[in-house]
Amino acid sequence: MKSVLLLMLTVAHYTSASSAGSERQYETTLLDPYVVFAMTAINDYFCEKGDDSPRAALRLVKATCQLVAGNLYRFIIEVSGGQTIDECTVKVWSRPWLPKQEATKTTVLDCVPKI
Repeated sequence: MKSVLLLMLTVAHYTSASSAGSERQYETTLLDPYVVFAMTAINDYFCEKGDDSPRAALRLVKATCQLVAGNLYRFIIEVSGGQTIDECTVKVWSRPWLPKQEATKTTVLDCVPKI
């Protein structure tokens, strides 16, 4: 009985340490295809607000990935090209098994001037 309990506790520990669904740091660069998707969404975001100045990525401040139904990437990207340098928070949901036009969904959560 003690052996079974020990085995269950060991499995529970390893399962919780690397559980699916937990957000983890994602090591990448500005050349990552998902960061490129994010930059397209950032430029669309500003265009919808009436600002047609193209934005360019200066720096990737933070990147995370979460295993969901696919992968959910979250980026904070420092961008220039407007009147201020902004930090934009973007999520990119990758579902490669779907048709091409539905496989990647990008949402700009916020863009704020860097202080």
